[in-house]
Amino acid sequence: MLVGEEFEHCHQVQTLLNEPQSCRVLFPSNESVQWDVSQPLTKAEEIKTLIIIDGTWRKAKRIWHMNPWLAQLPCVSLSNVPKSQYQIRSSSIDGGVSTLEAVMHGCHYLAGGKGYEGLLNPFNAMIDMQIKKMGEDVFLAHYSKQQDD
Repeated sequence: MLVGEEFEHCHQVQTLLNEPQSCRVLFPSNESVQWDVSQPLTKAEEIKTLIIIDGTWRKAKRIWHMNPWLAQLPCVSLSNVPKSQYQIRSSSIDGGVSTLEAVMHGCHYLAGGKGYEGLLNPFNAMIDMQIKKMGEDVFLAHYSKQQDD
């Protein structure tokens, strides 16, 4: 895991650029190849590294633009993603999910099926804790409509 905004001079990045065929960047660029998460990967594809940019969409786009080396690597985006379980946030982007959900779906795809659902256990516990802290009345008043969409 690399923390920050600009990584071009990082040793790990230089190593990845030497083996671009074994990397994928999970980011919806114009050149992204679609990974249909409803149809996991069945053929052997040697992907050793899946790069995920974590942050708000605004922050992720900023990191993308600050690191032009990312565009040198093959990019993928997810399609046919189930509705996000993030009950207290919503996305205006079709198929928009939290970073953790995207990681889970990407791992499922690469592994050829299920097996990463456990990643969502702490995520769902966090959501439940946030709803409990804000109170059910506040949740119902401000967020329950998102559940009906």
